[in-house]
Order: sequence, then C-alpha cells, then structure tokens
Amino acid sequence: LGLPKRKAGIYTCNDGSREIPTVYPVSGKLFPEVTSWEGHVFLPGFFFLEGNEKLEPEMEEFLAAGAKPIVITFSSMPLKQPDIFLEKLKNALKETNNRAVLLTGNSGMQAADDPTIYVTKAAPHNLLFPRAKGILHHGGAGTMAAALHSGVPQLIMPGSVDQPFWAERLHRLGYAPEPLREKTVTEASLAEAFRCFDDPLAQEKASMIGTEIQNENGTIQAVRYLETLVDKG
Repeated sequence: LGLPKRKAGIYTCNDGSREIPTVYPVSGKLFPEVTSWEGHVFLPGFFFLEGNEKLEPEMEEFLAAGAKPIVITFSSMPLKQPDIFLEKLKNALKETNNRAVLLTGNSGMQAADDPTIYVTKAAPHNLLFPRAKGILHHGGAGTMAAALHSGVPQLIMPGSVDQPFWAERLHRLGYAPEPLREKTVTEASLAEAFRCFDDPLAQEKASMIGTEIQNENGTIQAVRYLETLVDKG
C-alpha cells in the first residue's frame, strides 16, 4: 500500500488516539491476583459452543455399566512414546481399580476396547466430561475450560505452547495436582495422581470452580460488552 514500516504490535493496544478494546475469552476466576488489566482487557469467561451432538450408543452402554470412568484425552497432541505411555496407563488404571474412556485423538495410542477401557478417537467434551470421575488431558485451553466447566477433578500432562502455563496455573490455584510429564511419568506417579480424583477436597474444589465457570456465561457477557462498545460509537 505504499505505507511506511511500523513496529510490530504498535497498534495492538492503541490506534494512535485511543485504546483498542480487548476481549480475552477466559475466566477471571483463574487470575484473581491480576489487576493490571482492569479497565483495559475484558475477561467475560470461556466461550462454549452448544450443539446437538450425542455420545456414541456403545459409549452410553459402557458409562451405564459401571463406576464413573477416568477420561483420558490428548486431543491433537501426539505423544513421543505412545505405546510406552499406554502400558503405564493401563497398569495404573488396574492398580487403582479404575475404568477409563480413552479418546485417542492424534496421540498415537492404539488400543482395543476391553471390559474396563472404552476406546474411541473423539467425543463431545461437554457431554462426556461431566460423567467422568476425573479427566487426564494435555492442558489445551479448550479442553481445560471444558474440564473446569464439568465440575470434575482434572490432571494435566502438558505438551507445548500454552499447555505448561495452564497446567501450572491450575495447580497453583489448587484446581489440579502437580502436572505430570510424559518423559518422567511412571506407573506409580500416574496411579498416585488417579487416587487424587477420590479426594473429597479435590472433588469439592472442582465442583466449586465448575459452578462459577457455568454461572459466568462467557459468550453472553462478551456479546453484551461488544454491544456497549457499539452503542458508544
């Protein structure tokens, strides 16, 4: 366009005459100590898409056939040694007498159904997570938000990008145990983490933050905020 070069990000927060409104669709409940954003960055809460999805009939049968399972999902994140982790996972589930739903996604794990583990590539988190005993996942923002919304205890084994941040943030706030790492996780540490799902305090905290996240109605709050900006011109 024949325009002069400018510094990257120079108009991220200000267009030269006024601040540019910023909406960050996460819950302020996860940043209780942050005050520097006040009056500048609006945190309406997480966005959740409600659709007409259903769980697979076979999954419904599995869920109804026994105790609440632990849900394991790494979504699009590949594991470095999926076969080794799967073996540790199976042994930890057996040691703690837990059932599981394994969403293989792009993790690289390949397993067949058995009486205690239901295996499928993916499932709607909003329908499955609330019916779980606990959730083990990679810490992606969307999966983490869905786990919080479900009111079920969660455990994070982060990979990269923002995942270590969310894992540490939830652990610091008491909403998840200390994060696991694929390269150092053992059957024993995995089993110990699974036992945390039985802790009444962990269940209480998960239920509490779940209710708060549900009551935020992040999508509605964001729309209302944008409407006020339009009204101001």
